[in-house]
Amino acid sequence: MGEWELGVRSTSAAVHDVLRRALAAHLVDPDDDPASPNFSLHVADDAGERGAKEFHLLHHGTTAVVRTRDLRRLVDGLLGYLSAAVERPDDDTLRLDVLALVRDGAAVLAPAGIRPLLPSVERRLNAKGLRVVDRPWSCVDVTTGELVVPEPELAVDRSALEPLGRGSRHDGAVPPGRYPVVGWAFGAGREAQGPISRALALTFAGGRLLDRRTLDPQAALDRLAAVLGRLHPVGMWVERLEGVVDPLAALACSPKA
Repeated sequence: MGEWELGVRSTSAAVHDVLRRALAAHLVDPDDDPASPNFSLHVADDAGERGAKEFHLLHHGTTAVVRTRDLRRLVDGLLGYLSAAVERPDDDTLRLDVLALVRDGAAVLAPAGIRPLLPSVERRLNAKGLRVVDRPWSCVDVTTGELVVPEPELAVDRSALEPLGRGSRHDGAVPPGRYPVVGWAFGAGREAQGPISRALALTFAGGRLLDRRTLDPQAALDRLAAVLGRLHPVGMWVERLEGVVDPLAALACSPKA
């Protein structure tokens, strides 16, 4: 794939064929340029134990980053992660090492450390109406305070994806678009649970900012402060897995600040 060769493999010959056709513009001959398979797709059988369909999995390296029963979301998740390798933020956006979730057209930001917990808690989040954005990081528009989920910056033959369907309403990928961010949850320690000051939130947010080397420090702080001024920052402390769900669901119900 040009200057950013990435290897992809799938346990399903049919899905592998779909990907080869969809990403034909980016394919290279593995004999000429052998890239290691940085992404792997495990496609579940039609039925698992007791007739329940197993989960499809997208692995980035050894980490499962998407777990779904929706085959279209699995592939859309892969396209999102591949595209992130070439996307560059514009002057109006910040890239943040946080997990984004969307509910009823609004977004909340959560600690990236929750990602490894998703196999255990994502279904509970879904039951509260929260859907995970399948991207390695989150982009926020400083001017509007919106989460930006971009269209993949890849040459993709969309017709090749048609056999996968359109994706389910509840388990499909969060579609590209803009979602107003209403809250940002930080892993702020046992003593800082619930609403926190924007000044404290700013100290935590600075550590979540990507591309720090290319940004003027003061300008970066000013832009983060502008983002925080539009939303509700809260602290989280999770001792049990189920403790992740209710605070994020409550935060998603917050009105804009």
